[in-house]
Amino acid sequence: MQYLHTLRRPLHLGVRIVLSEFRSTFWILKGRQAKKQVLHKCLPCRLSKAKCGKEIEAPLPSERAVPSPPITTTGIDFAGPVNIRFLKSRDIAYIALFNFATICA
Repeated sequence: MQYLHTLRRPLHLGVRIVLSEFRSTFWILKGRQAKKQVLHKCLPCRLSKAKCGKEIEAPLPSERAVPSPPITTTGIDFAGPVNIRFLKSRDIAYIALFNFATICA
């Protein structure tokens, strides 16, 4: 049954087609069950019929969803110390990043 499943086409055949091919020459007891087992073990068939997962997005904060004047809600990201080397001198610096919730730039 595995042979007929992968033989005819580059895409693997389904249960009905394989069973009709088999039944044209001989009858298999529990043929549908046997074919389903072959399909279950076939990795290309499982990958081609796999469903993509859905991404769940978090809701926007109210500061972003409700219209308001610019720069009313701000956030600060702070990082450091960062080692800086310019030519032969070395120094330490800090990074401050200001985020505005109502405007995206």
